[in-house]
Amino acid sequence: MVNVLLGLYLLFYGYKIKERAAKIPVWGISAGMIIIVAALFGGNVFLTVHEHHITHFLTKKLGYKRAQNNLIYYKEGTTGNVSVVELQRTKNRFLLVNSIFISGMDINTKLMGHLPCLLHPDPRSALVICFGQGTSFRSLAAHGIEVQGVELVPEEIETFPLFYENAPKFLRDSRYQIEINDGRNHLLLTRKKYDVITVDPSPPIYSSGAVNLYTPEFYRLCRERLSPRGVLCMWFFLPSCRTAEFQMLLKSFMTVFPDATIWKSPTAYGVFGIGTKEKLRIDGETLRLRIQNQAVQNDVKGSLQKDVTFDENYLFDLFMFNSRTAWEMVRDGPDLSDDKPYIENPLVTWWLYPGRLDFRKVFLKKKDDLRDYLTPSAVQ
Repeated sequence: MVNVLLGLYLLFYGYKIKERAAKIPVWGISAGMIIIVAALFGGNVFLTVHEHHITHFLTKKLGYKRAQNNLIYYKEGTTGNVSVVELQRTKNRFLLVNSIFISGMDINTKLMGHLPCLLHPDPRSALVICFGQGTSFRSLAAHGIEVQGVELVPEEIETFPLFYENAPKFLRDSRYQIEINDGRNHLLLTRKKYDVITVDPSPPIYSSGAVNLYTPEFYRLCRERLSPRGVLCMWFFLPSCRTAEFQMLLKSFMTVFPDATIWKSPTAYGVFGIGTKEKLRIDGETLRLRIQNQAVQNDVKGSLQKDVTFDENYLFDLFMFNSRTAWEMVRDGPDLSDDKPYIENPLVTWWLYPGRLDFRKVFLKKKDDLRDYLTPSAVQ
């Protein structure tokens, strides 16, 4: 209201005194009155639009029929507007930041914790960059290790108990810590070494600032903070990628972790990049025993299809291709860096690198032999 009145005053002041009454545009006054009336009697217009957006997305994009939903949390913060929506029929809950669906209760976010932890021979500590709704954080904790979460948006921590009833237990336990900070800044300042680091950047890939978690400069920080046998798990969200962008993301990752392996998502929403300082070695017997841990099984329970068993064979089936195949895919792709944040400007990227080839039909159908990474005892 103050801005509208100030604008009208400046507009009025700008004309000669004798022409003031005649020169003030009628549309300007009308627009000012509409804004004033909307501000006084229209309620929270941002929240109204947000609720309509949620309903549209659930029905048109996710395919939920008659998607009646309840907005059980909404808060406008300094770093983002956070909300949690619950479907009335299924009671499924989703986390949104700035009206973008960040995550829900599915197996992918659990695997971001379980996959790297099970591939590590003997994990003791883990770091989660992008805490989100806390799923990967809890999955790592199921392995009985120290877990530290880093989240830029403090309101997301407030939603943790809305997804998990036992969230207060994690918030009180000294083995688990949550820091409000930028994940990259945390890596830059800390001197601590982690056995596992898992990163889940906020979708889509062209979100403002997300590119800072995809460049080689970021991965070098991750590599420095990994223990000698440490494992980095990077989530690549594919629906917002074209071929050139997928090549950029993977090439950036491979530049710092040349021995990386790529693992598929059970739901086809993305792929997991597993980065290690040396070639990955998997002890099948150790993995088999650890995956049977009751705490791990309980954490995964409910996220899988009823006829699927979460065991070592389930994990092995997710393996897609080795570092040699990955390099063949990205060798001729464009470079991504802090100075060349192409994915943050998708229209420019699509114009410079149109990419006629659909990587989903070619790249993601490749399947290499996992036995190259298994210890001799596991192969037998």
